[in-house]
Amino acid sequence: MNQNPRSSAIGLDFGTTNTVVATASTSGLASVLPFKLQSTRSNQVYSTFRSAMCFWEEDHNDVLDLRFEAGPWAIEHFIDDPTDCRFLQSFKTFAASPLFSDTFIHGRKFTFESLLSAFLEKLRSHTDGELAEFPKRLVVGRPVAFAGTNADELLALARYERALRSLGVEEIIYVYEPVAAAYFYAQRLTQAATVLVADFGGGTSDFSIIRFEPSASGLRSIPLSHSGLPWRATCSITESLSTRSCRSSVTAPLTKASTSCLKCQRTITIVSRSGASSP
Repeated sequence: MNQNPRSSAIGLDFGTTNTVVATASTSGLASVLPFKLQSTRSNQVYSTFRSAMCFWEEDHNDVLDLRFEAGPWAIEHFIDDPTDCRFLQSFKTFAASPLFSDTFIHGRKFTFESLLSAFLEKLRSHTDGELAEFPKRLVVGRPVAFAGTNADELLALARYERALRSLGVEEIIYVYEPVAAAYFYAQRLTQAATVLVADFGGGTSDFSIIRFEPSASGLRSIPLSHSGLPWRATCSITESLSTRSCRSSVTAPLTKASTSCLKCQRTITIVSRSGASSP
């Protein structure tokens, strides 16, 4: 990372659909790194980086060189030349799969960790110098339950670690993705609340229940429970929520709601965050 005295922490959320890099200042203010795409087709600034890659070969002096792009740049190349390239997306879903060991792209072998490290390095190159190099210490989001049948959590984390260490990261701090979303919401609380956070992602849906108690000394968080579901369950839940919202004549996106615990009558705030892409 560029030596910036105002930046005290860097976080990475590698998602099935999108990836985000955020920095936090010493004052606690967080911001995401922008990605500026300038091409003949579009001129846009993205706050997220699509978790996609595109590989192709180029002929240089009768030698075929393997080239690749990532994020919106990968999508641009695929649109321009869809026949002579290999397009990958949502490869995070294979992180915990013991059945996936490697794949061959234009004759070159790639493991999951080599794909992830290549993807992240290409992401870094598109930050316009904001991320000159990966930091030694990195906060990384992870799902409560990884996608896939018989998902191997330890395998997924080992693959994450090998990919990140190959980029120079020495210390990896994992944070459950819905816990991070809950903390972001809880900073605006003025009184104690029990929060249920639903993170509807492109590969998994994660849920956490956390008790937050604001005080003069800061925000105290008490994790109560967490769980996760694969993407097939995500689709069913999203459909159910959409149906209920329509029946209730709710026209605004469902982002927050309140209910009461049947046992203790304590108010529970429900916050949802959607990361899945549109079909």
